[in-house]
Amino acid sequence: MPTRSIHRSSSVPATGSATRLDGSESKPAGEPAAAATAEEADGGAPASITRDEAAALPREASRASLGGPGVLRYRVEEQLGSKPDKPHRAAPETGVQQLYQTYGVERRLGRPAERLLKWASVVQEACVAKPTASETVDHLVAADTRRKIFLLEGLLKLYKGHYGKKIEKHFVAVKQLEDVLGAFVDAQKIAKLARDKGLPDAAARLLEQRAADLRNELVAIVEERWMPKPAGSSNLPAVAELVGDFEKIHWDKYKDDREFVQDEINDKLKKVEAFEYDMHELQGDTGLHELRRQLRWIPVYAEALDGLVVLTEDRNPIPSYRRLLQDPLATSKYVQLPAPDRESDPILFSRSLYTANMKMVLDFGRIKDTEESVELFAQALLSGGVVATHEAAEKQAIAALGYEPDVHAASLAEARESYRSLQELEHFRAVRREFKEKDR
Repeated sequence: MPTRSIHRSSSVPATGSATRLDGSESKPAGEPAAAATAEEADGGAPASITRDEAAALPREASRASLGGPGVLRYRVEEQLGSKPDKPHRAAPETGVQQLYQTYGVERRLGRPAERLLKWASVVQEACVAKPTASETVDHLVAADTRRKIFLLEGLLKLYKGHYGKKIEKHFVAVKQLEDVLGAFVDAQKIAKLARDKGLPDAAARLLEQRAADLRNELVAIVEERWMPKPAGSSNLPAVAELVGDFEKIHWDKYKDDREFVQDEINDKLKKVEAFEYDMHELQGDTGLHELRRQLRWIPVYAEALDGLVVLTEDRNPIPSYRRLLQDPLATSKYVQLPAPDRESDPILFSRSLYTANMKMVLDFGRIKDTEESVELFAQALLSGGVVATHEAAEKQAIAALGYEPDVHAASLAEARESYRSLQELEHFRAVRREFKEKDR
């Protein structure tokens, strides 16, 4: 393999052009700026060094006293074309480069951080698109940004125990945004359903008020942390703090990060595998909703890792799942993961197992939605004074929704049977072993 030369310039002019992360020179004021694309820069005497020597350099970039604050003294250039020898060293995506420029990040933070920054950049773009918090809320819903926020939340959840408070506080902030956004979207749907199903006006208005209250709560959250300040700028307080804290973190090297991700997901799934869920309960920390949540984290992690997990049809650790490869779900949007364009050593994961897991997420989601719609309709009927007892409210809710009278018993029976099958097949054990790449 040819040796890669990495040239470091010995000085930067005090005025005019300055060296950027991609080794290019910045344009004078008024001209477009170049995007950040290169490896981390570091100091030293001008020289041509090998890749191994470059890897041994300190992580922190030196600053030029002549160039003033925010100017990198040294640059790192790729001499063998636009693509480096390792995909994880390739130029970050446009959104990540834009975050680097917007918040003055002067060195590459590395592939692990840039996976998170990719989803942060999507949130950034959505939140600066409209001039008011109210319009931004409507835009977040219309653009289906919730999923991308959830992916960011998933990675922050994965890393918060590893990197501590610098990740934990951002997990809390992003989770709050996703939780309230999700609750508002769901409340909108149930309020619309109430009108579509002809629920009495007193009950329907309560569901509409619930959606309106959640919208007001969401607008307040967006206004405080997720709107540009000052107005008209690209500075989002929540994202600015996230990027600033990311700069302070000493991120693991690519190989070490890969091993951490495998171990962390494996440890989380061990706890889920050992826990006994109660399929007689809908909500709470032990019931159907919590089981679905744990199943759902699996595809969230896989997708959020942005190419680190790749599906393969060559592995079928649970033989009975193999038939699902012929199911339309296996090639649907629900079973698609980002391409490993920026991953040097992706984790291969069974497509049949992933499809089975997604099927369970969807099936448990359908059961949850059925039960919740009955519950919310019944609460509105009772609180709205339409009926006097919970029994009557539930009966009228079931009829309004067009369900069979025994829908509750049938739903929970289906949930118990699905959970029994999941346990017998040792589904969670198979999933965590795929992430750990055991028995390959």
